[in-house]
Amino acid sequence: MDWLCLSFLGGLIGIGIGWNMMTAKKSLPNGEQIFAYQEVDRQYGEGMVILGTIMFIISINIRAISQI
Repeated sequence: MDWLCLSFLGGLIGIGIGWNMMTAKKSLPNGEQIFAYQEVDRQYGEGMVILGTIMFIISINIRAISQI
């Protein structure tokens, strides 16, 4: 069951990293804020959030079923 704990954490970590990639911004010297990552990287981040969420839900369901 250790793999289940790791998949649970992996889902949360994936969501966090993906969210950061999607929303991170940086400030230019003139005060303008732009995205820190290019569009392609933000799309990868979105995929990470989706996949991390799916894995998180699956790991919770497996854990709930195994305790029945």
